[in-house]
Amino acid sequence: LTRRSADQARMPTAMPITDYPYLSSSYGWRRNPVTGRPAMHEGLDFAAPPGTPILAASGGVVLEAKFHPGYGNMVEIDHGDGLITRYAHASSLLVKQGQLVERGQPVARVGSSGRSTGPHLHFEVRLAGQPLDPRLFLGAQQNAPPTLAQAGASSAAR
Repeated sequence: LTRRSADQARMPTAMPITDYPYLSSSYGWRRNPVTGRPAMHEGLDFAAPPGTPILAASGGVVLEAKFHPGYGNMVEIDHGDGLITRYAHASSLLVKQGQLVERGQPVARVGSSGRSTGPHLHFEVRLAGQPLDPRLFLGAQQNAPPTLAQAGASSAAR
């Protein structure tokens, strides 16, 4: 493999949920559903039934697989060169810290642990600690997830 193809191979381009790839909340500023205040949402929320498999968006090494007060049951995967993916609010974790995982491997199951209003996957991509819009990566494979209609949105406005 060339350096470029190796770099592309570790990009988190695989969908972390395949059975229910619907966004309930996008990356960016929004009203926090728990506090009601404006806040930056640093990932994508995929609404899905409890127990739905959460898949690694790319291969790497598990940095953390533990409970976090805000994120609930959470997995972080290091893909190299400061690129990390985070999978939060899981009902159960299927991997352990230090474990090597492959793209598409189940790492957790959807839940509503931590600060959550219902079962979903909160998915983040971070580079050198800074959040990036995961759609920049997921869209690289022409598999960007559709967004659920927002409450009160007009169906005429497209």
